[in-house]
Order: sequence, then structure tokens, then C-alpha cells
Amino acid sequence: MNFLFLKLIFISYLVFGSLWLLYPKKMLQQNTEDVTYNNITIHMTQTFGLTLVLVSSSTYYAINTKNRNMAKYCLISYIIYSCILLILQYNANKQDNTLWNKKKHYCFGMLGLVFSIICCCMGLLL
Repeated sequence: MNFLFLKLIFISYLVFGSLWLLYPKKMLQQNTEDVTYNNITIHMTQTFGLTLVLVSSSTYYAINTKNRNMAKYCLISYIIYSCILLILQYNANKQDNTLWNKKKHYCFGMLGLVFSIICCCMGLLL
């Protein structure tokens, strides 16, 4: 188990979660066509960001205590979460009448999730 990969995941989830929480409109604009966002969309976007930040707290604990079992649990959880989110994003992108900008959505969201999965797998294998 390599804690370096866990640290990378911790930093990425903390940073991107903070960005989604603090700048929801800007983050949505990176993924969608030019639309106006209602309060519900902004709220759910901030909720997503808060979830990412809170999830990173268990990783912070695993890193600081050097708890290998907790670290392994965190990495496996991130892999499962990222795979589910990747499938959901792919399905959302396939819809004909979607507000997602299909080119931006692939590059911005999906690529990051693939790197996250790879990083977690490397952490488990090394």
C-alpha cells in the first residue's frame, strides 16, 4: 500500500470539492451549455462539493494515522464511487436532449474520474 497515491486522491477530492462548493456556477459552466441555473441546481452542486470535501476527511485520518486498513478501505471506496459516477456521467452524456456540453463534459469530468481510478488502483497495487 502506497500512501502517496492516497495523498494525491485526498488533495484532489479536497480541492475539487471546495471548488464545487464555493464556485458552483463556474464549475457548472465548465460542463454545460450556456444556461441559467436555478437555486436547486446551485444547491445540489454545492451539496456535491460538500460531499467530496467530507469524503476526503476519512482519507485525511487514514493518512495521519498510517492506518493501512482504513487506507485500503478509502481507496476501494473511491474506486467504487468513481466508477458509479463515471457510468452516470456517460449515461447523461448519451442523452439527446441534454444540457451537458458533450465535449467539455468528457474532458472535464470523465477524464478526472479515470485518473482517480488509476491513482487508486496504483495505491492498492504498490
